[in-house]
This record gives sequence, structure tokens and C-alpha cells, in this order.
Amino acid sequence: MATKLILTGDVNLMNVSDPATPFRKTFDLFRAADVVFSNLECCLHRPQSNHSLANEGFFADPAIGGEALRLAGIHAVGIANNVNYGAGNIAASIARLDEIGVGHTGAGPNLAVARAPAIVARNGARVGFLQRSSVYWPTDHEARDDAPGIAVIRGHTAYHVPMAKTRVEIPPPNRPGVPPDIITWADAAYLADFRKDIETLRPQVDILVASCHWGLKRDPLQYMTEIGRAAIDAGADLVIGHGPHDWLPVELNETVTCRLTDEADALADCAARSKKLGATLAADGDQVRIVL
Repeated sequence: MATKLILTGDVNLMNVSDPATPFRKTFDLFRAADVVFSNLECCLHRPQSNHSLANEGFFADPAIGGEALRLAGIHAVGIANNVNYGAGNIAASIARLDEIGVGHTGAGPNLAVARAPAIVARNGARVGFLQRSSVYWPTDHEARDDAPGIAVIRGHTAYHVPMAKTRVEIPPPNRPGVPPDIITWADAAYLADFRKDIETLRPQVDILVASCHWGLKRDPLQYMTEIGRAAIDAGADLVIGHGPHDWLPVELNETVTCRLTDEADALADCAARSKKLGATLAADGDQVRIVL
């Protein structure tokens, strides 16, 4: 029997005063799914002092935010991202998630817990989630063996001055002012740990989802493709990304039907960029069919 998953992007519950409001239009859709997973883009915690939005971390009222997740029927969340920040904030948010029975992956009191999966068993299927972030703060954020934080995959950036014409839109390097190529890659040691965690989780679940907080603007960078393909090779059934707050293209190796919104212009743009990666998106009633 098919298992229906709903995988959302960033969920930020800051300034919510009524827990029924954020997911009012998706209640029926979420409730019809077997498993719903979201990237929780806030801590369910109130800091002791006033917190400036100019500083790290987003915060939601733990009572209202937790009830919003419960009412929505969200079964698990990823909490490895750039706004789950600060040892006390993360611990308090995790405590609230545990209190309302929402699974979580991606952060914890030490690295082992942060790397641990969330497994949701519903309607005869076991679905496992692992989350990592490549967008994080340089201090007091990455989980260590003896320190709290989030699970990360470190990315690297280099700026290469082209010695030949590299793309049609870039002029040849025979004049001043030619911009550098931006090259990114995933840190090999971090990527190996991610593969190991996926390989360990694979025999425990029927469906394995790798969730990654990453990106910059509207197109995938090299490190994102590297991480995604490594996750699939290690045994993940699906890799989802979040963070840029925009539509990014899709890459697939099989036919799949997924429900997207009816934003025709946004879908057309996403389809055009997905085509470059070999995936064809086409409207199919109220769904989108994606074919390699």
C-alpha cells in the first residue's frame, strides 16, 4: 500500500497568537497524509530577556507554537538550521517537542543525539528522517561530542579566476573585470558521516528522507548537488532542501507524483530550471508529475 508523505519547507511560528491560524488552510491536507514532516525554523522557547531580531535565533511562544504543530498533525520536524541557536534555547525547544509528541532530528545536547534520526511509524510504514544544516553560525552552534548544538555538513567556498571562457554569458578572460567563478564543495569528513548515518538507518525503515538546510538564492550550488547525490547513493529515497525561501529546481531518477501549490508562474519557472537537471515537470490535474 502506498504511503503518503507531506514534506514542508520552513515553518516559523514567531508572533503567532492563535494556534489554529498558521495551518488553517492545510488541516485537511495534512490530516489525509500518513506522515507530515517540517523544517522548524524557530525555537519553541521564550528567552529570559528581550531578543533583537538582529541577533541569531527565532523564538515562538512554546505553548502556542507547540499547540499549532499538534493541531496541524505534524509528526516530526527537523531542527538543524540557522535559527535553532543557543544551548538553552535548543534544549527548551526539544523539551516542548517531546512534551507534545512531535519527533525531531538535527539538534541535541551532544553530537550523537544531534545526528540521530527521527522515526515515525504510522499506518504500517516506518519513515525515517535525518537532517543536516550547511547554514550555521561559526561559534556555539555546531554540536560536538561534548557540546550541544545542531548537526551540520560543512561547506567550502573558493573564488576561481577563469583562464578560459567558462560560460556563454561570461566574457573571455582577456580583459579586466571578468568575475571569478564561485566554487563550492562539501567537506569530505562531514559528508562521510552523513553517508554512514544514512546507511545505518536504511535497514530500520521503509522510507528514508534526508533533509538539508542549505542554499543561496534560486539555483543549487555544487555542494548541494554533491550532498544530495551522496545521500541517494547511501540509501536515501528522497532528499529535500529548505532555507532559500524560494522555489529551487528538482532532480529525480524516477517518475513520481507530488502535490505542489497552484502558483502557475512559480511552477513554470521551477520547471524551466529543473529541466536543466533532466527533470520534466508537467501539470497533472491538481498535482505536478515529475519525470526524468
